Formats: sequence, structure tokens, C-alpha cells
Amino acid sequence: MDDKSVSKPGVKGHIGIRTGHTTSIIASVKDYLEQHPADYEEQVDSLLELIYMAYTEYNTVETPELKAGISEAEKALRSLVDTEAERERYMNAVYHMCAIFEKVAYIEGMKTGARLVMELEKD
Repeated sequence: MDDKSVSKPGVKGHIGIRTGHTTSIIASVKDYLEQHPADYEEQVDSLLELIYMAYTEYNTVETPELKAGISEAEKALRSLVDTEAERERYMNAVYHMCAIFEKVAYIEGMKTGARLVMELEKD
């Protein structure tokens, strides 16, 4: 359905007269969203973070390569520390850094994809 389509009685897919150009429709949606900001209830700072959280909730990132890398890190730590408690403390720091990096990389990847779409849609 293009920007000049008009509803035709008895024809499925046509909801009504389409007024305005796509650019004006997008501007209207942007205005609405600016006037009605999202409330993430202090769980996340942006929609991208919320998408990341939903994605990782249902999609594991623990690949065989990651598991092998973690195993190597644990072996190396065991040779450097005296107790399992110390090893665990260091590994928790490693896991935390990996989680931060994963989140940042995911969000930056989404931004890059959005920028690509914007560039492809330029006149």
C-alpha cells in the first residue's frame, strides 16, 4: 500500500484514506513519543537495554568457545591463588566484566544496525 492509497469498499487490506506523507506520519509518532516518555521503573536506562535484557533472558550466549575460555581462566587462576574462595572472587570479577562487555556490545550493535538502516533510507 503506497502513500496515495484510498480505501475501497469490499477490498481487504485498506483501512481508510491514508493522509499525509510517510515523513509526516513518522514526525507525528516522534512527537507523541517525546510527549509520553517511557517509564522503565528504574530497571534500565533505555529501550535498547530492555531489548538486551529480554534477548538474553531467552538466548544463551555461552558458546563452547566461551566455556573453553572460562575453563582456561579458571586453571590459570588456580595456579595464582591459594584458595578456592580467592579464585571464585576473581572469577566473579571476570564474569562481571564479561557481562558488561556483552551488554555494551549488544547495544552498540543495535545502534550500528539502526544507523545502517538510516543510511540506506537516505534520499
